[in-house]
Amino acid sequence: MIVAQYGQDVWDALCMYIQLDAEDRAEVRGMMKGLYRHDKYSIQEGLKNA
Repeated sequence: MIVAQYGQDVWDALCMYIQLDAEDRAEVRGMMKGLYRHDKYSIQEGLKNA
């Protein structure tokens, strides 16, 4: 179901993520939160891409 909805790359990322320990998972989430600070993920930019 995940592959059908989101694609193989998301499935692969999830499989790698679940193999990490809790500390490394937290680090990955922190990195992802940092990416959301970029303009291309802002609400206004998201509306432009809709």
